[in-house]
Amino acid sequence: METMKQHDEDKDGKVSWEEFKKGHFSDDGKDEDNKEQMKEDEEKFKFADEDGDGKLDLEEYMAFYHPGDNARMSEFTIEDSLKKHDKDKDGQISKKEFLDTFSDVNDDAKEEMEKDFASNFDKDKNGKLDKEEMKSWLFPDDDFSTEEPKTLIKEADDNKDGKLTMDEIMKNYKVFIEDEPEDSSHDEL
Repeated sequence: METMKQHDEDKDGKVSWEEFKKGHFSDDGKDEDNKEQMKEDEEKFKFADEDGDGKLDLEEYMAFYHPGDNARMSEFTIEDSLKKHDKDKDGQISKKEFLDTFSDVNDDAKEEMEKDFASNFDKDKNGKLDKEEMKSWLFPDDDFSTEEPKTLIKEADDNKDGKLTMDEIMKNYKVFIEDEPEDSSHDEL
């Protein structure tokens, strides 16, 4: 991973907290917002350091950056989110607690987040996100990477055999292009 190489100043194949901090926090945490973020990142860094040597090897580094791909780090991220956002300490995130995490967004965005809560995250429709439901919120790429291709195939698979031929792709190319201007002259597909 290129980012790891950039952080690994001493080229020992691992990234120490000091190396990471130097690459991410230019003011060394003097700014109040950065100070809080640095504290959170350090806690996460230490948890990702599974062998406890004070440095992250490639596997630990990947778990740190992509906690949704690592069961141990996923649990840490969920627990950390509960600690920060579960104000009534019931072990779940209510709709209000969820929306409060987006306090800096405008009303339109907040309305969209409310819809997302109801339609995408709160699977059992009880008004709260349990730990399993929180995964869809905290690790959205997981759902996208598995659900989006299925949707695209379903839309373009004319003969419904579960596979796409080049002809089906060519015939249904608009399915794969987002917001393509009408006057576009792209012919990649």
